[in-house]
Amino acid sequence: MHTYRVPIYEVGIQFTRSRKEFAKAVEAAGGFDDGQCADGLTCALDSGGFIVGVFTKDPGTMAHEMAHVALDILEWAGFDAQAGNQEPFCYLLGHLINHFSKVR
Repeated sequence: MHTYRVPIYEVGIQFTRSRKEFAKAVEAAGGFDDGQCADGLTCALDSGGFIVGVFTKDPGTMAHEMAHVALDILEWAGFDAQAGNQEPFCYLLGHLINHFSKVR
C-alpha cells in the first residue's frame, strides 16, 4: 500500500494495485469491497481521504479513478470543478496521475 498526502489540500490517499490489499484496507476502514470485477475502485472515507485500487495497466482506468478523487477533493475544498476554466480540476488530476502512475 502506497500512502500519499496531496499537497495544498492535505488529503491522504492510500493506493494499491492489489485487489487483496484494497479489500483489506477498505474492510479495516469499516467498508465493504463489492467490486470484484472492476479494473479500479475508489473508496472515499468518512474521516476524509481515499483508498484507491487500480488493478490494470490501462491508463484510462488510472484516469477514471483519479478523476473521482480529484472531483471529491475539490468539492471538499469548496471549489466548483465546472466553474470557470476547470483549471483546479485539471491541474489536480494531472498531478495525481503523474504521481500514482509511477507506483508499481
